[in-house]
Amino acid sequence: MASIIAVNELQHSNGTTAAEIKSDGTFYPAGGIVQVQQTVISGRQQLTVNTETDITGASVSITPKSSTSKIMVFSTIPSISSNNATIRLALYRDNAVVNLLGYYSSNTTGWVPLNISFQYLDSPSTTSSITYKIAIQLQNVDDGVWLNYANAHAGFSSADDARGTVTLMEIAQ
Repeated sequence: MASIIAVNELQHSNGTTAAEIKSDGTFYPAGGIVQVQQTVISGRQQLTVNTETDITGASVSITPKSSTSKIMVFSTIPSISSNNATIRLALYRDNAVVNLLGYYSSNTTGWVPLNISFQYLDSPSTTSSITYKIAIQLQNVDDGVWLNYANAHAGFSSADDARGTVTLMEIAQ
């Protein structure tokens, strides 16, 4: 006959929680990845406006399994920009900005390769569905920015499109 021990969490002898056992029987060790959601941003996008604009396709939703989970956001968008571009990115959780980033490219002539990448660890404190999205704002831009553009100087033909991604990882606490 099998033995049954009923517990809600496992603790280290120092009192810290090592793992949580949910009411549905799922087991999440602290620091373990609970789930991963990703979107692939396809197609070139040319941006020339100086107002904040959502990046088309740079939105992904996740429903955390626990309100104590953290969400790790990773994003990489291969791009090129015109001379002296100042770029501001905003990471939104639903309608609230959770992180701001800035990029600057400088060149005397031509287009500059610009890999827009970031990581951000968020604590949403919810088990409701949430959506993360990236918005962009350009300033001091001569001819704009191309997103998902493979740079011909890196060995790609001008017809090649790159693909950006936004990846969410729920991390158990």
